[in-house]
Amino acid sequence: MEEIKRKLKEVLVMALRLKVPPADIGDKGLVASLGIDSINLLEILIYVEDEFKIKIEDEDLSPVLVDDIDRLVGYITARSGRSI
Repeated sequence: MEEIKRKLKEVLVMALRLKVPPADIGDKGLVASLGIDSINLLEILIYVEDEFKIKIEDEDLSPVLVDDIDRLVGYITARSGRSI
């Protein structure tokens, strides 16, 4: 689980072009703390699909999914069959 969280934070830094280390990104309230808008949301989810080799279903495209790292880790593990 920690490895996936670390990779997710790296994905957030890349997708949002942040100038902070991935370790400085919190685990909750990411939409507000990182200023994620609808365009950013799609960019993040595309990076997530590429990085973790999963398909995010259209009905799951929501800011709720990326607002909490643990929720996103759960989604990734469920979609990829990885164990946490």
